[in-house]
Amino acid sequence: MTLTQRFRSAAPYVAVFLIAFLAWHAIIIRNWDIIRPLCLPTNLDPATTEVSFDNWDYQKCGNVIHGADTQEYYSYLHNYPDTLPALTKALTNGKLFQDQIATEYYKRPLYGFFSSLTTIVIHSVTGRTTPDRIYDILALYAALATTLCFAMLRQCSWRLLPSLFGTFCLATSYAWFSILFVPESYSLSLAATLLVLNSGIALQNRMTRDGTVSLRCAVGHSILVAAASWIYLPAFGAIAFLLGIKTRIFTNNIRLLWLVLTACILTLMPQLVYNYIFSGSISIQNEFSYGSQWGGLVNFVNVEYLINVPSAFIIFSILPSSLNLLHVGGGIDWVSIFSGWRLTSMLIASFSITCIGIAFVWKRRDRRLLPFLLWLVGLIAFHIYFNPAEVLLYNSVPFAVVAGLVARSATLRTAPRLTPGVVAAGVVVALAVAAVNVAVVMTGISY
Repeated sequence: MTLTQRFRSAAPYVAVFLIAFLAWHAIIIRNWDIIRPLCLPTNLDPATTEVSFDNWDYQKCGNVIHGADTQEYYSYLHNYPDTLPALTKALTNGKLFQDQIATEYYKRPLYGFFSSLTTIVIHSVTGRTTPDRIYDILALYAALATTLCFAMLRQCSWRLLPSLFGTFCLATSYAWFSILFVPESYSLSLAATLLVLNSGIALQNRMTRDGTVSLRCAVGHSILVAAASWIYLPAFGAIAFLLGIKTRIFTNNIRLLWLVLTACILTLMPQLVYNYIFSGSISIQNEFSYGSQWGGLVNFVNVEYLINVPSAFIIFSILPSSLNLLHVGGGIDWVSIFSGWRLTSMLIASFSITCIGIAFVWKRRDRRLLPFLLWLVGLIAFHIYFNPAEVLLYNSVPFAVVAGLVARSATLRTAPRLTPGVVAAGVVVALAVAAVNVAVVMTGISY
């Protein structure tokens, strides 16, 4: 491939990233400038940049803005080292290391270190400080996720214009749009998920083309899955893409066993190291304690949770279950949904779209869809166990897997050609969904 051809192939990705960065940056600043003063104590100057975890007024905001621990993540992003000397000091000081870099290491051990390096780069290049630097980081992560979404659609053999439109639709889905404009971990978690989705689809493409893949590619996917799991543990579900993959060296069962075991060990390695540094013991007791605090096997006999988790990850990922973004909880309030015509109408629309999507995927019945389905079922099971009472806070990652499943289904050989009328109707529905979500997120803050 010539240099000109490489430039042409890369140009759409660069354009998507730049446009997404500027759009997310503007949205983040606009909404966060409205929300942040509302959550600060009345005696604190809203213009101050020195906002720590202790400054927030939990009586006014609590766990708000359709985000999990938004206040904590604002504080983390504010406190990450912004120079190499500051990073070196934090790495060599146990207390600073735990407070500034190893933030929530028991959940996402790579998040703090990755965000520290991002903070240093942005500060070194631009000189920007809090809160502007936080806006930059969040927009960067959201743009990265958006670009990887575009890449996923292209990996699924979508043409350029449908890929651009599909990326727009997913970026404006409620699952993504409502979570990517506040200080959160999910923009980077979503990017990590889409990265391993791309890797898994690439493995499938190689397998379809050549009938086999190199051992290097299979091992590389396993390592990438482990690394993505350091940012967000459920990303480990992408290990399912090894199913059906053949290499020239190992038999199927041995290959699958060794690669999965290797990925499991790599996934747990940072937690083991962190726990040894902080407590002197090699264990994952902190992870078990955290999971037990918010989860339980008894949840699997709770009918409400069995209904709410799949509903959150599919139906309410398309359109919202609430018009209130400032004091909305993480659970599904069915009573409120059916008490007003707007939410009831959105529920009917989301349910209808979901049924059409299920029917579309069901007709494919292709083995290449199995990894997506296994991953999605695993996510549903995981979140029935872990904190199902606030399941709406977690729907961005499962909806990425759903998007990959539908995108893959659309270009299989068994997929029927869509008539112009069906395509036009789909475009109208997609634009209507985007319009509703934009209206809710951009104007529903102070409801």
